[in-house]
Amino acid sequence: SVDAIHYKEFLPTLGISAMVLDDYELYAKYGKGYQRPYKYSFAAQYAANKDSIRTKVLAQGKTLQDIVKGWNIETSDLFDLGVRGYFDNAEITLNGFYNIHHDMLHSTYDATIGADYLQNVGEAKVYGVELQTTLMPTEKIWLFCNPALTYSKLTRDINYGNTNYSLKNNEIPETPRLSVKLGGSYKLQYHLLGFKAKYIGSRYGDIENKEKIDAYTTVDLNYNYSFDNNLFFTKNLKFNAKVQNIFNTKYIAGIESADLLDDTTSYHVGSPRSFIVGVVGSF
Repeated sequence: SVDAIHYKEFLPTLGISAMVLDDYELYAKYGKGYQRPYKYSFAAQYAANKDSIRTKVLAQGKTLQDIVKGWNIETSDLFDLGVRGYFDNAEITLNGFYNIHHDMLHSTYDATIGADYLQNVGEAKVYGVELQTTLMPTEKIWLFCNPALTYSKLTRDINYGNTNYSLKNNEIPETPRLSVKLGGSYKLQYHLLGFKAKYIGSRYGDIENKEKIDAYTTVDLNYNYSFDNNLFFTKNLKFNAKVQNIFNTKYIAGIESADLLDDTTSYHVGSPRSFIVGVVGSF
């Protein structure tokens, strides 16, 4: 068990925007984010005495409480700069972002104890550009396209197992370089037909950038029918049908990479082609 631990961090946000030429908005934003320390994974290793870590900690006159008490909040500085255009049948936003992440928890070697455990030694940068486009060429048609280009890198090496690993400039696991989401819908009286496509570029599954995961694309279709009001004593009765991943693409959807260099990564298989129907109504 560990006693209660209190963390304090000042988290300011600041933004400014200005209209230019009536149709364009320039904006800049800054915010400070945080992530509280996740204690369970290390507590489980300590309880199991994995690699004799509990024995080594106790031999130095320390306890689990001493380790956890030494952790800080992970923080990040988030910068955004962009321009947004407003048109009669469209809205387009071009946004650049630059994020700096501090004090990330990584397993690293402590020579005084002779063991690896989570410490606030990680630093990283994430930056890129994203485009958000919404189009309405007619009153019945709505389209969107949101591509994003993201660069990420670790900015420090890690000493693990009393061995230095050159991780500086490696890409952050689970972070695709290119991603695109696009879709649209067509409305005709009570009918609404839509589609959505998603492209996720290749990304790494491990901190050493040895396990590269292939890119994938999925496409979904959906159909909605809105009945007349007061049908079957209901209001806003709707029938919907969806076909997700219509091409039955086989892909890795989720990745849970380990911060331990000798631990494995967990991969989650994406959903196969799926058919979903439903009825929604209010009374």
